[in-house]
Amino acid sequence: LASFRSSGLLDMLSLGMADVVRLERFGAEVPPRDVDEDTILQQYDLLYIWSPIETVEDLISSSSVSLIALNAGSEHYRSEGRSIAEVVLDGLCPLVRERMVSTKQLDDYYNANCLAVRPCFMQHFRQPEARASEVQEFVRILRHPMKDGRDVAYHFCIGDDLILDVPGNFHSRYADSGHFSLVRELMREEDESSEAAPRQGHIQLVGGLLLALMITLVASDTMPLLEASLLTAFLFVGSGCLSQQRAFSAINLRTVLTIVGAFGVGKAVGKSNIAKVLATALCGCLAPFGKRGLLAGIFSATAALGIVFHATAVVILMFPVAQEMSDAGGLPLHEAIAMLMMAATCQVLSPVSYQTNIMAFSSGYYTFVDFPKVGFGIVVLVGTVSVSCVDVLLVR
Repeated sequence: LASFRSSGLLDMLSLGMADVVRLERFGAEVPPRDVDEDTILQQYDLLYIWSPIETVEDLISSSSVSLIALNAGSEHYRSEGRSIAEVVLDGLCPLVRERMVSTKQLDDYYNANCLAVRPCFMQHFRQPEARASEVQEFVRILRHPMKDGRDVAYHFCIGDDLILDVPGNFHSRYADSGHFSLVRELMREEDESSEAAPRQGHIQLVGGLLLALMITLVASDTMPLLEASLLTAFLFVGSGCLSQQRAFSAINLRTVLTIVGAFGVGKAVGKSNIAKVLATALCGCLAPFGKRGLLAGIFSATAALGIVFHATAVVILMFPVAQEMSDAGGLPLHEAIAMLMMAATCQVLSPVSYQTNIMAFSSGYYTFVDFPKVGFGIVVLVGTVSVSCVDVLLVR
């Protein structure tokens, strides 16, 4: 028997006792007022902790505590050939909309155990206070999914962050799938052969050379970008750096469909006079500001569309508008296209505009509003510099 302090458990927690959400003893909750650093812990006490990933890793490695698999309700024992991974649920994951208390799909689909979870609606805690009402309520729902005969269990959502005990090949199998927007290996049992490290080094060397070859071919105008990219992709698979399965799984079907759909919308915008109407309206509003006003208008409209759409889709949608503005406002087309390209790169105003934004949003303590808070200043700076440079440097 030992206390939080004397057992060393307190030193593992990032915020000390503030990380402890709930202490259960023989199925009954110990009143929070009776839980402090000197509380004597007994065998089979059950602790619910809200803490960073680093703390979870320390707890998994500790011999003094055992983690309870959320989906199995039993103690978790690490075994050879398995690893610990952090994942963020994405749209194709079969766990989405399933009850957390009965996640049979974890076993059926992934042969995995859920060791920790951070729901997407709790991403806003900068320095998580474990005794916050939201966290305590979530734990109560986890322990008692039925209330007055009603099902109040939490259902997994896109963006939920999980720490799973998974098979050794989980990372390579799902790293590029639509099931998860992020798959990160945290810990692995040391059962790999000594040849694994040299093999990894060989892959990195060959991959770097192939990438350099593609850049050289494109930069020297020896081969167009599309052909060079396809050639490099075939060489990656042919050289063994990338398996055929991983190559195909890296193709994000939703992104492809979004881009293909945008082509249709872009054509419709160009042929239905919508582009001409929008261009005329923008030119009329920005004409008093001269050429720089028109450039700023193209940049602003493109960056605004980038809040929702992928960069490729934004360019497809805005190109007819930029073309009409060039004709109507007497703006050189190459300058309008330059502003269009610069604005399309400013995908920092929302978490849904780009895949890496979703990863950061899901794995960090961010809210939707955090992106425009930081990104707006960056977009304004890029826009200001771009308008000035295009106006001065691209004049023919």
